[in-house]
Formats: sequence, structure tokens, C-alpha cells
Amino acid sequence: MVHGGRVIETAHVYSEALGWVVTHEDVTAEIARTEIVAKRKLELERQNIRLDAAVNNISCGLCMFDPRGRLVICNQPYIKIYSLPEHMHKPGVQLEDILGHLFDVGMSSSGTREDYIVWRRDVIARREYGKTVHELNGRVILMQHHPMKDGGWVSTHEDITEQRQNEARIRHLARHDALTDLPNRIEFLEQMAKTEAGLSRGEMAAVLYLDLDHFKAVNDTLGHAVGDEVIKQASARLWGTTRETDLLARLGGDEFAILMRPLESASDAARVADRIIKAISAPMNIAGQQIEIGVSVGIALGPGDGIKTDTLVKNADLALYKAKSEGRSTYHFFEAGMDAELQQRRSIEAGLRLALQRRELRSVYQPLLGLKENRVTCVEALLRWDHDDRTVSPVEFIPIAEETGLIVPIGEWVLREACRTAATGRARSASWSICRPSSSRAAIWSVWSNRPSAMRGCPRRGWNSKSPKVCCWPRAKACSRRCMICGPWACAFPWMISAPAILRSPICAASPSTRSRSTAPSWPT
Repeated sequence: MVHGGRVIETAHVYSEALGWVVTHEDVTAEIARTEIVAKRKLELERQNIRLDAAVNNISCGLCMFDPRGRLVICNQPYIKIYSLPEHMHKPGVQLEDILGHLFDVGMSSSGTREDYIVWRRDVIARREYGKTVHELNGRVILMQHHPMKDGGWVSTHEDITEQRQNEARIRHLARHDALTDLPNRIEFLEQMAKTEAGLSRGEMAAVLYLDLDHFKAVNDTLGHAVGDEVIKQASARLWGTTRETDLLARLGGDEFAILMRPLESASDAARVADRIIKAISAPMNIAGQQIEIGVSVGIALGPGDGIKTDTLVKNADLALYKAKSEGRSTYHFFEAGMDAELQQRRSIEAGLRLALQRRELRSVYQPLLGLKENRVTCVEALLRWDHDDRTVSPVEFIPIAEETGLIVPIGEWVLREACRTAATGRARSASWSICRPSSSRAAIWSVWSNRPSAMRGCPRRGWNSKSPKVCCWPRAKACSRRCMICGPWACAFPWMISAPAILRSPICAASPSTRSRSTAPSWPT
């Protein structure tokens, strides 16, 4: 090292002729170049380490080829995905040699082997991005081709087997019920739509709508876990009653549907409906509980009952409603006029909700003559509904009132009217009785528990809770049956609507037990 930071290299050489020869050489620039090369080499080694770590730790396989189609580099995931032997992932191996090996060990694509290789060559020649999916050893692999400026390319290889399985699962859940794994409403309606073409050609098919009877009571009393198990067992039994060509679907809750195709005659649908009713009616043993339910079935036949999906589904639903109204655990075919009946029912329900507000209800009283006493022994309270310039038959509106819960406010109104009549004029001298309810239905107990307010103003004298000994139900078909709230007691003073509706009377209203000579109550007209 000399002044100025120069580096001088000195060499001593002895010669017999010349003696010691000393040479001096300035090596400053050479040393600087060597240091630069060393630094660059070290930096390159560091970059290679980083690149190797990055390439081998990505989740997808990666490989690089030069413009001549020779392998430059590949990572471990690439080797692992295809289980490549050592000689197949060395630098310099041709792409087509690798592809030939993969097809030999079982790789498959959407086309033939030759089609795939031609496609790869075309993508490489056009220097465009491309992707394809192929399978190997049961795995689904996505390959993406990325061209480089020098004519080479990089390809990535990703195992998407689980992704495809998840997508298939999502598609399945979108069209199947999660609890029973049966097709759901969406799948059922789509299959129905595909059947329309055959129906338009005159081919026959049947739509069966099913509703489990008494399922709500089971679900409410024993819990949703037991209810779910009932649905599972019911779906398994339904599956056993259908044919291989039939489609069984769960529409939701306790509702199921069956699409029968092809169909020779209506009797085929009737036989399946019979098998369904018998299978579901058998007792179920769930969590130590013996459960018995039933099923009602509505049947619509195409093309006679309709060709379009909406029409057949609506008609099958109308037939189901008819089957449930006829006592449940039965089946019913669609008949012309059912739609009109449903519209009439909806009209009655809508009018009944406003009947109390509009003061369309009125109570009348029917005297009953005791043959032994030869006099009027009691009076029954009856209900009349004047709506749209006509008197609606109790046979029409009482069942609807019971199903919708309107029977409770109507029952309270009748009780108040009977008490108001009992508190007027000569009725005060009569003896009145009200039966205590034995039913556990909350709605009926609500009316019974509120009877003191409803009876406000009635004479204290003559009222008792004693159960009468005689059943004053003229024209009733079965007087021995229990009243809804009176149980085994005979209801001497029920407010009733008509003979067919007596047994459905929700409360027992007041009635005089002796004839009075003062102002008489309003007798039925």
C-alpha cells in the first residue's frame, strides 16, 4: 500500500546472471474487480436462496421452460402433484417427454391425448395465456400457461380437487334438503318444468302433495329433535313406497311431493297413495316414545288436470286440502270446482274476521220442551251470521272459525250476550248453569278464565257451576261424545250453531232452566 491508496504487488526473483530481480505492479484495479465479483456472487447466492425458498413453498406447482421447450426449473409441489421420477424433473427435459410420461401413468383431459398436446403446442406458438383442467390419480389439476418475452413460458399447476368437491356440495345443498337429503322445492319444480313437454304430447304424469297429520303436536310436545327424527323416518318410508322413476321431494316442514312419471293410469297413483298412507300410519319408536302420525295426499293428474307446472301444483294442493278436510289419513284426486270452494272459504274467513266489528253476529235462543214436565225446561243459545245480504250457514263458518282461532273472541261474545239476556227482565228468575271446561286447550281456558268479566251484570242468584244431568242437544248425532271443554259432563246449555256443529262448541253458554212469564228472549227464526 503506497500513498494515494494504491496497492503495489512486489515480486522477488533470483537469477544467477542478474542476481535478485524485483518487480513492482499496481494491482489496485484488479483487486477492486475481484471484490466486486465476490460481492456479486454472494448476492446472487442470496437471491437464489430466496428464490428457491419462494418457489418451493408456494402451494401450487411451478415450472419454467426455455423457448426450445426444455425444462429450466421446477419446484417441489410440481414434482409432488405429478409424482415425477427424478429423471423427469432435471433441467433440460423436453415438455413433450414429460407429457408423454403423465399420459402413460393415467393423466386424462376433456379430449384425447393428441388433442391435449396439440392444444399445448398451439398456446406456446401463439404466446398467449391459456388454462385447462385435467385429472390424475383421482385428483383434479388446474394448469395455467404464462408466456415470457424471450419465447419461454412458466406454467402453474394447482390441485383443485377439494374446491371442486366443495362446489359440488354447494350445488347439491342448493337443490336438496339438508335434513333428509331429498330434492327440495327448487329441484322439484325444475323437474316438473321438464315434464311439461311430455304432457303437451299427451304423456301422463301425476303430482302427489303430501302433508303429515298431527306432526305439529309431536314437534311441540316432544321437541324439535324428535320432530326431526320423525321427518327422517317418514322420508325413508316414503322413499320405500315410490318407484325408481318417481321423484320424491321435501318441500319444507312436514310437506312432501312426488312426481310420478311415466304413468299408465290413475290407478297407479292411487296404489302409491295407498302404500304411502299405510307406511306412514305404522307407529314410530323414537327416543323411547311410540309416535303415531298419519298423512294426507292430494293427487293431480296431467295432462287432464293441467299441463303447466303452476297449474298441476295448485290443483294437487287443492286436492290435499280436500283430503285433510275429509278426516285426514286419506287421499283425494283433484276435481273441478275445488278452486271455487277454496275461494269461497277465503271469502268467509276474510268476512268472519270483521264480523264482530261490523256487528253482523247475532244470538238467538231456542226453547227446549221437557216431555215429562210438559213445559220449556231450558233454552239453548244459537249463533247467526248475516253477511252480504244472506245468512251464512254455521256449517260453513264454524269450522273456519275453529281453524283460524276466531272461535275464541266469538265464544266470548256469545257468552256475554247470553249473560246480558239472563240479566234482563223475567230471565232474572231463571236458574242458569255453566260447565267448567276440562280441555287443556289454552284458547278455551282463556274464555273460561275470563267468564267473570263476561258475566258482569248477571244476577248472582241462580248461577251455579253444577253440571246438569241431562243432555239437551236435539238433533245431535252423538250426544255421548265429549264437548270440547266439558269432557264427560253433559252440556245442558251449549250455545250451538246447528246440529252438525254442536259437538265442536268451544264453550257452554248460559241458559235458563225454567220457563218465565215476563219478557221472553229472542227465539230463533
